Amino acid sequence: KAIAANSTMLDEYANEKGYFDISFEASGHPSSVNRCLQITRAKGNIVQVGMGGPINEFPMMTLIAKEISLIGTFRFTEEFRTAVNWLENKKINPLPLLSSEYNYSDFEQALIFAGDKSRASKVQLVF
Repeated sequence: KAIAANSTMLDEYANEKGYFDISFEASGHPSSVNRCLQITRAKGNIVQVGMGGPINEFPMMTLIAKEISLIGTFRFTEEFRTAVNWLENKKINPLPLLSSEYNYSDFEQALIFAGDKSRASKVQLVF
């Protein structure tokens, strides 16, 4: 079950030094990483998927005190080569994923549309 890091639903899971055996952090945002440390039980695992910037004040002592294993994962290794091959050989058609195209000069409208996840999946700028 996916729960946003700023959700008050997570407060109960931080009680008693964490609840989840495994947490997946998918945004890379420092607040989300910190929240995963709070809700992961002692000797649990955090799988770091999100690629954010550096976290200058990473709570290393929490990681050590709770003996949490931090596991990094990267979603594009062989998968990228496979996807390009499938596109090249027309095994898949990506066009149904394209929600809209905007001229590059209309990038502001494109960003607004792309931000509405109830209407947009992928939005492309045309140069």
